[in-house]
Amino acid sequence: VKTLALGARAVGLGRAALLAVDTDPQAGLVRLVDCLALELRMLTSALGRYRTADLDAADVWAPYQKQATIARTS
Repeated sequence: VKTLALGARAVGLGRAALLAVDTDPQAGLVRLVDCLALELRMLTSALGRYRTADLDAADVWAPYQKQATIARTS
């Protein structure tokens, strides 16, 4: 979610995908993608957004920045 909020269009899953297929060659990758999709929906919702496209840098907590800098203006 953090990388999407910062502008990424895709995120690599290399090792996780390989482990999922190694664990269950038939359905491992499908289950991994289903779990990631659910987690993405839950985190996006927890941030008060309906779509991942609505995420932006203000949704990323950065402890080294002042809160006013990342506060939402809507």
